[in-house]
Amino acid sequence: MERVIKSTVIGEWKSKFYPFDCWESIPIEIPFLNNQAMRISLRASNPDEAAKLAAETDPILNAFLEKTILDRNALSALVYGHCTNIFEITGFDHECITMFKQVQNPESWILNAIALEELLDLAHINDVWKFVRANGIYISRGKEGEIYLQISFKCDWDEEHGLDLVFKDGIEFVGMDSLI
Repeated sequence: MERVIKSTVIGEWKSKFYPFDCWESIPIEIPFLNNQAMRISLRASNPDEAAKLAAETDPILNAFLEKTILDRNALSALVYGHCTNIFEITGFDHECITMFKQVQNPESWILNAIALEELLDLAHINDVWKFVRANGIYISRGKEGEIYLQISFKCDWDEEHGLDLVFKDGIEFVGMDSLI
């Protein structure tokens, strides 16, 4: 059974699964992500909480949808810092690239590592986004009742964990989360 909650910003939130703890929008263009079309997921423990959260979410969505690529680029140094931290932890450097380039008939993971060479000497800080792909946007309520919008990304330098950018009320950037 499908359930629907109306939204003045995105149209409808729909949930097809019991216990209805995840509600999704249709794909919408996200200016922050260079107009990439994505679904936004609303996480709530039950249909009544979802309806309440959805009503509170409309102004948050409006605020978030006003963010542009310039707002995203303002976070480039932070995202690149995550990248360089991973490189430092793993020992990935030019010496590794040189070694990988000498491998005959390299496996795909070696070719992927060689492709990361550009990140070692990034020409422009905003180029870091060429190595990052959004794979989910989630809205949920925090422990104190606040509402958070979280964008999950896959990163070429950390395919296993990726990273999340978290915004309170869709406006205030409050942090980056990673499993590292």
